[in-house]
Amino acid sequence: MSGVEAWSRTLPTEKSLVELSGRGVPCSAYRTVAEALNDPQIAHRGALSEVSDGGGTFKVLNLPFRMSGATVSAAKRMATLGEHTLALLKQAGLSQDEIAAFSGKPLVAELR
Repeated sequence: MSGVEAWSRTLPTEKSLVELSGRGVPCSAYRTVAEALNDPQIAHRGALSEVSDGGGTFKVLNLPFRMSGATVSAAKRMATLGEHTLALLKQAGLSQDEIAAFSGKPLVAELR
């Protein structure tokens, strides 16, 4: 393996890939995360979705599989940390006082 490594260091990455592939050797270039995410195939497959939350917008990976007739992608907006806590605690059956004790903060009058 050290021989291949030494040889490949003498060539540009693309030339190494062409030479190896031309001889039936499975190969791939090492890439940074940024390089991998900028691959045109990522865009073609719709592998990323842009979403937003309280901190701004960012990209997330979609599920890697596709099903006919189904749209598989992330929601456009993600909940912020704690956004649904109050509603979930109420739904779980906790009283207003239990929720206040749990959170360490008194409930705001309009939420009662």
